[in-house]
Amino acid sequence: MFGASYRNSDELNDKTWLERATIELKLSIWPRRCCITGRLLMFNYAYRATRCYTGPGEPVYEDRWYHRDEFLISRLRGTL
Repeated sequence: MFGASYRNSDELNDKTWLERATIELKLSIWPRRCCITGRLLMFNYAYRATRCYTGPGEPVYEDRWYHRDEFLISRLRGTL
């Protein structure tokens, strides 16, 4: 996605990424992993953060899934 000379890691930071994302509480039917802990989220309610990148051509959507409890704890601590 980024070139070899890209040095800024703000886009990869969860806190910065979530500022521009749409966050929803969803039922995860397919097996997905939590971005914080790596736990399996199959058949559990989890937070899905979706971000859209636009440019010349088709828009690209990126999803990150977070376990419900871990997401809320991280938000209260201020790490996300």
